[in-house]
Order: sequence, then C-alpha cells, then structure tokens
Amino acid sequence: ENTQGDIRGAQWVHPLTPAFDMGSLNGTGSPNNNLNSFGLTVGNDGTNATIFTSISSRVYLQNEYGTYGNAMAINDKYQVVGAFSDDAKGAYFAGIWGDGPTVKNLGSLGGNGSWAYDINESSQIVGFARRSDDYIHAAIWSDNKIKDLGTLGGDFSSAYGINNRGQVVGMSTEVGIFETYATLWDGDSIINLNDYLDNSYTQDGWILREALEINDSGWIVGNAFNSNLGLTKGFVLSVSQVPEPDSYAMFFAGLLVISVFRKFKR
Repeated sequence: ENTQGDIRGAQWVHPLTPAFDMGSLNGTGSPNNNLNSFGLTVGNDGTNATIFTSISSRVYLQNEYGTYGNAMAINDKYQVVGAFSDDAKGAYFAGIWGDGPTVKNLGSLGGNGSWAYDINESSQIVGFARRSDDYIHAAIWSDNKIKDLGTLGGDFSSAYGINNRGQVVGMSTEVGIFETYATLWDGDSIINLNDYLDNSYTQDGWILREALEINDSGWIVGNAFNSNLGLTKGFVLSVSQVPEPDSYAMFFAGLLVISVFRKFKR
C-alpha cells in the first residue's frame, strides 16, 4: 500500500533486494494472488483479470460476459483460473483462461454463481459453487465435470487450494455451527484439521479457521483464531504420512506453526 492508499502487487526477485511495484492498468491498484514456476503472477487490476508477465509488462484477460474479472491462480501450463462477472445473470462465475481466446465459464452446482481459487498441474480446479438450494459448497472441476466436495456437516464450505496429489484444503461449517473450520479433503475423506490439535491448544482458545494452500509435501498454511485473546495468526501445519507422535509442536512468534502427523490411506 502506498501513501495514497492504493494497494499494488509487489514482486521480490531476491530476498536481499527491494520489492518491485507491479504497477496498475488503471492507476488504482494491482492486488496479486498467485504465481507459477516461471514467475508469472496473476491478479486483478481494479476491474480486470491480469497476468503480470514481467515487472513492466502485463496482459489483460478478456471477459465477454461482463465488466469484471479476477485471476486467482496460474499453473505451469499457463492456464489461469478465477472468476468473472456475468452481467446478464447478475452473478460471478468460476472461469478459466488459456483454453481459448476468452474466459470459459466453469459452471456451478445448479445455482447462480461460483468462484475458482486454485489449479494444479493436472488442470484440477477448486473453489466454491452455489447449489440449486442456494447453499454454497466447496467444488472441484476435473475433466470438464464439477463435483460437490461436501461439508463437515453444515451448510457451507469453500475450497482454496489443491496440490498435485489432489489433496484439497479450505474451510467448512459443522452441523448447527456457523463458525468455519480449516478443512482437508483427501480422497473421500473430509477432515476437520482441528481434530488433530493437542487439547492444550484448543483449551487455550486456538481454532484453525481456514486452510488456504497445501503443497505436494503436505504443508498447509491458513489462518487461526484465538477466541480468548481475539487474535488472528497465520498457521503452518505439516501433515505427513507417518504415525502420530505422542506430542505436537506449536510455536508462537507472530506465525502459528503446528506439526500434525497422521496416516493417509492411499
């Protein structure tokens, strides 16, 4: 954020050098959401879904359906996913750029609206979609089909990240509880990540609210909330294919770091 209050994306090419301002198409800001292995970053430039191809070069992604687009993720195949406005339908829909000259509508679960947040190297896409009953559920798009990932028992869920093993993270509600919990979808399993915290941490008031990304090694990042302190911190959580140990490690230093170990069935 600059002194005028504009928010712009920034890119670091070396940890010891200053960040580069990624600029703006319309002068109002340039939030960046994701980058691929080649250093291409994607985001939104006020109203336009955008690929930042270098420090001074960017590409505006077309939306023939409306006036707004937001690019959320890009893979190494140069496929970009996000959301776009469909002005005729009065809603935002999950879309993919890179499979044609303009955005492709990925559809929904029968309702009016959806949003895509991430894509892996197998072109699996995750996000959320509105159902015909108007509830919003986490969704995965694969092989031109959409699948409802379900919830922890409540009415709401959303997926934010997927790795190349097909593991999905996000958040969900439980039965009768409006609050969200960090969630892992692993195959046919839907897992509340809070179930693997040591009781001492839950007694201290810590709740993992949302999981945002997962890498191929099983490291998960997200946000945790302490209900006793009214404090939100980022967390890093490690999920490995080893037996559960007798204890968990959690460190508080601005970032909440948790080691959680469990066996995954493959």
